[in-house]
Amino acid sequence: MPCKPGAILAALVVLALLGCANRAGRVERVAVYRFENLSSDVSLDWMGSAAAEGLVLSLTGSPRIHPLYGQSAGIPTQALRGYLAVTGGRLRLTASLEDTSTNRIVRTFSVEGPLAAGLLPLVVQLARQMDPGARPPGTSSGAAFESYGAAMGSADPEAAGKALQGALAIDPGFGAAYLARIQLLASRGDRAGAEKVLEEALDRRDAVPRIERAKLALEAAALRGDVAARRRALEELARLIPASYEIPRDLGDAETAAHNYPAAARWYQRALALAPDAPGMWNLLGYACAYAHDLDGAVRVIERYRKNAPEDPNAIDSLGDVHYYLGRFAEAEKYYLSAYDKNSAFLDGGTLLKAAHARLMRGDVAGADAVFRRYADAHPPARDPAMGVKQAQWDYLCGRRPPAVAALEKIGAGDGALASRARAQLVVWYLMAGERDKARHLAEQLDSAQETGTAALARFISQPPASASEWAVRAERAFPEPSQTALKKYALGYALLLAREFAAASLVVRELYEHSNPTSADPMNVLYAWTLVETGRGKEARSLLDVYPIPQPTGESLFAALSFPRQLELRKRVN
Repeated sequence: MPCKPGAILAALVVLALLGCANRAGRVERVAVYRFENLSSDVSLDWMGSAAAEGLVLSLTGSPRIHPLYGQSAGIPTQALRGYLAVTGGRLRLTASLEDTSTNRIVRTFSVEGPLAAGLLPLVVQLARQMDPGARPPGTSSGAAFESYGAAMGSADPEAAGKALQGALAIDPGFGAAYLARIQLLASRGDRAGAEKVLEEALDRRDAVPRIERAKLALEAAALRGDVAARRRALEELARLIPASYEIPRDLGDAETAAHNYPAAARWYQRALALAPDAPGMWNLLGYACAYAHDLDGAVRVIERYRKNAPEDPNAIDSLGDVHYYLGRFAEAEKYYLSAYDKNSAFLDGGTLLKAAHARLMRGDVAGADAVFRRYADAHPPARDPAMGVKQAQWDYLCGRRPPAVAALEKIGAGDGALASRARAQLVVWYLMAGERDKARHLAEQLDSAQETGTAALARFISQPPASASEWAVRAERAFPEPSQTALKKYALGYALLLAREFAAASLVVRELYEHSNPTSADPMNVLYAWTLVETGRGKEARSLLDVYPIPQPTGESLFAALSFPRQLELRKRVN
């Protein structure tokens, strides 16, 4: 379904009006920094990080303030810095709000109260000075808040974990503490521990504030790999945290992955309305419109991005991508070459590789070779040791298969990661040529310590012929861990394709396609279309073949030759 040009123009008008609005009507992205302890009591140091953490928690959900942790703030419009002091048994928090574009102080705040009453009441007061609608930071217990603050300010994971446990023992409904503990355990590789804490939190979800409850649902979806649940959680968070541009951006990414491109464009428009200066947002919206087959809309949006960043070659490269995706290869080549002329270091010169692919798609092998040589000349082996592999992969795509195989056999006879990469590529090419025994023999020589995922994949797909059901059993046996789920599906899909088990492959590849990004190095739209054509469903394949996978400058996928020139052949068969 195409993205309506009128909707894009309306969005641009709205964004232009937002740009002219006064600052009072804007959402402010406020970086909140750790407060400095100016008292002589070092035992109060925990309050510095706790004050910042508490303010971020309290202001999250504000319709006009989007708080960011200072140490990880992306693109703040304002910065809040403060200090704490103790005089005569009274604790005082003082803070200044600075406009980041002018470095001028726009507001100051000060609150104080009895030291014995703790930090929590003052954090709430300060947050409400900034926004009268600010919420409490997830707990009414000063002791739980103190433990949480100590954990968030600790550089010792063990100490932080114990402090978070202490906070939850005091207040079992403290959602932010659950989230911090889950993330701490996950960052240390303790998936089982993270899942256990998540279950504890979900058991007490009714006591947890709504925002943290939605964040817990998001964590649960991520741990379980539940794409639909993740989207629902993000939609709830978009409602609860209306000032966040990151949440609609993430929803746009989710809709892109689900191939709901008009919906993705709407979410990106919302993110842009909140943060028209957010890096990459104009680009994301442009790609979403291209994916929805609206080339004119995509060009208008990316040209706006180009105007905002005239020295950035990425906008020109993006114009090449959207034209390539929709089959406008001559225009794509011009943009790619222009991006290279703008900055030859961009993508390490990869825009030349893209330009070579665009020329190849027009059937001009000699012209494509000339562009590729420009890339190769700029990447001699001394600078890019992988150039030999890249050259062989290019030759194979261009139809020069015997010399490409010979070149990789020579590289693969060596040692190290590059040789392993060459051998893995040869395994695929041998299988495509029907030389399974040769592929199996080579796969057994792969060093599992080099490119482990690639080596495991090559060994799997080169196993002896089997039925589709036996391939599925093999996949379960070869990739038993939950963390290997994606690799398992990927390996099974390619194994079935190479075995020409198209009916079974169609089910697996469809799932891979439904969760793939159009910029993926592995063009699942082409591979899924292949299975449809081979199983007598060519009409269903037509729309999949109307777009062209954008070339990736990092080098070819091991399976690139399965898609090109097959896409062109499949188009002839369905038309």
